Amino acid sequence: MNARRHERLTSWMAQAASEFIERSVAIPETLITVTRVFVEPNLERATVYLSVWPESKEAEALKAVRAVRRDFYEYARGKFTIGQRIPVDFALDHGEKARFRVEELLKKR
Repeated sequence: MNARRHERLTSWMAQAASEFIERSVAIPETLITVTRVFVEPNLERATVYLSVWPESKEAEALKAVRAVRRDFYEYARGKFTIGQRIPVDFALDHGEKARFRVEELLKKR
């Protein structure tokens, strides 16, 4: 897959995951945000990285999102066809957390 198509697929999957999570995963007083998506170049797997606020709800949110993973595939299949099924996993974005921590430390300087 060429770089442009791969970038479009990644962008589309981030948008679809955001919409799906907004509609399908309801945890009171919790904000779940799709921070990035990684799709392997050979399309064997995709990982959707999430940020959850408050942090105390991270485990609950990740469990809820993973529970509807099959429903996400059906939702995504209806919005976009690429000719093959890409297994999707959801994970917490620890890189985003680290970036926020670095910003906090730099502001204190």
